Amino acid sequence: MNKLLETNNNNNIDNSSNNKNQQLTSKKKIRKSGITSTAAEGGESSTSCKLADSVQTIDKQITDPAEKYSKTSSKVSTSIMKFLSLLGIVGGTNNGTGAAWKGGKDFLMAQAQVFIVLGVAYVGNRWPYSYHRNENHDPSMFWVMNAILLIAAAVTWKHDIKESARGVQLLSRSQTEEWKGWMQWAFIMYHYYRMYSVYNEIRVFVSAYVWMTGFGNFLYFDKTKDFSLERAVSMWVRINYFPLLLSFFLNVPLELYYVVPLHTAGFFIAMATCYLSTGIFQQRMGWKKVDANGAAIVACLVAHILFYETPAVNFLKLFSDEYHFRFQSDKYSAWLGILSGFVWFKFKDWMQWCYADNTTNDQNSTAAATSSTAAVAKGGEPNQGADSATTTTATNQPHPFLSSIPLHQQKLAAMWGQRIFGVLLIYLWYSLFGHIQDKFTYNPVHPYVFWMPVAGWLMLRNSSKYLTEAHAGAMEFFGRITLETYVLQFHVFMCNKVQHIPIVIPGSGADGSPFVKFLNMLLCGTLFVALAFWARQITVTTQTTITELVGLAWRGAPPSDDHSHGNNKNGAEDRKPLMDKTSTVDDSCDCCEKTNGQSKESV
Repeated sequence: MNKLLETNNNNNIDNSSNNKNQQLTSKKKIRKSGITSTAAEGGESSTSCKLADSVQTIDKQITDPAEKYSKTSSKVSTSIMKFLSLLGIVGGTNNGTGAAWKGGKDFLMAQAQVFIVLGVAYVGNRWPYSYHRNENHDPSMFWVMNAILLIAAAVTWKHDIKESARGVQLLSRSQTEEWKGWMQWAFIMYHYYRMYSVYNEIRVFVSAYVWMTGFGNFLYFDKTKDFSLERAVSMWVRINYFPLLLSFFLNVPLELYYVVPLHTAGFFIAMATCYLSTGIFQQRMGWKKVDANGAAIVACLVAHILFYETPAVNFLKLFSDEYHFRFQSDKYSAWLGILSGFVWFKFKDWMQWCYADNTTNDQNSTAAATSSTAAVAKGGEPNQGADSATTTTATNQPHPFLSSIPLHQQKLAAMWGQRIFGVLLIYLWYSLFGHIQDKFTYNPVHPYVFWMPVAGWLMLRNSSKYLTEAHAGAMEFFGRITLETYVLQFHVFMCNKVQHIPIVIPGSGADGSPFVKFLNMLLCGTLFVALAFWARQITVTTQTTITELVGLAWRGAPPSDDHSHGNNKNGAEDRKPLMDKTSTVDDSCDCCEKTNGQSKESV
């Protein structure tokens, strides 16, 4: 046996003299293992067979890397060809479904355009002629610019009775854009003219934005139950795509755009809360919708308390002290928005009772009853229109506690009561907290009291049927580009990371004449708004095309949507559905509002 071992070992050394030492060692170990096993069984013939099998196995293992490389290369090539077929660059379809990435060319074009925007922002941020913005402190000009916006709002004031086609709407889409627009205007002017005295009000505006994120997305998820990957990707791209590019190419910290992570977190908080209600409590545990929503919102509040009211909040310091401060300033803003969405139907019932006229009630009641009857006739159940019919019919009835008072007097008293209560909330906030000049004293209480002026404003703004149907077009326009104006103000309207005021017109420096400085501001502002509008179009195109691609890659078909925009020759409208249902920093709270069968553009 020893001679056999020696002979085999010598042969192996000769055959593998050109192999690496590691391969030689591996062969020896395997052969010795095979011989030992055979010797224990007492068969030399069997040993030879084992030995031959071991040699073949080793040789195969040595050549496997080439085979694996060949297979891997083939898979990569196949994947690339599939991806190119999605773009329409090569022939073929996606997984045999016939689907191709229709937005591929639009995506590439958008990426080419965004580099132009980034280039302008880069030059603006490093503009060599500027002065520190602290030298631009001018309260008078701050109020003059807000007065100009008020005049523009009056000139562009629109009244559209179609806003009440589905009943009196509380916080309609156009009104939401208007709200965001004037808050954004004040926010930018606050930075430009260093208006220190309105710091607390600006804090409320920021919190109102985050409140809208929680509110609008709760309404969306609660209605559509759309927890898809496409939805998550769509909103993440819409909020983060452009700010991330600016942060990278301009080499500025992302915390400069602190509102962006606030909105991103608010979106996913709303999504998780609604999924807990729908996916867990309702579908798996069989709870009623109201109970499930209430339990999910309570669970969300508990999670907030355990994080923000304990040392766990210091986790945010791992990112930066700025995030630690900003997230604590709005720690309950998104949650309060979610809670508001949960009880919103009660407020809408109030609006119907208080402001809907008899004509509107009769039309809504008839339409709802017809829709419900049609659903039953098809073998289904009465839809939500039946509830609407009951609600709108009830708006013509006196309040049960005030039955002795005529209905029109009840509604008149309710309208003025709403207005008085709205003013009272704003007054209480200002007299108790808002007047505090030391921001370090005000900041700790802000997360718990900001809801007061927000609720007060909503009560005043929606205190008649006419006001719910009207909006200011100029403010609505600014409301649609809030995300882009927010991030570009730091580099185009101002410069050097918002620390300086650019000088474009000679003589518009810190000591220049007020008129020349005003002209300089108008010139920079015009470029700033135009660039923001363009950046918004680029971002929306990127959002919709990436969402389409994710749908193709994930499902093998474009993302489906019940709220389609209809056909469009160039196919662009077919890529808008997910965008049109968004409700975050740059779109509406009334997520699925439609007019004449067409969903309004949301971002």
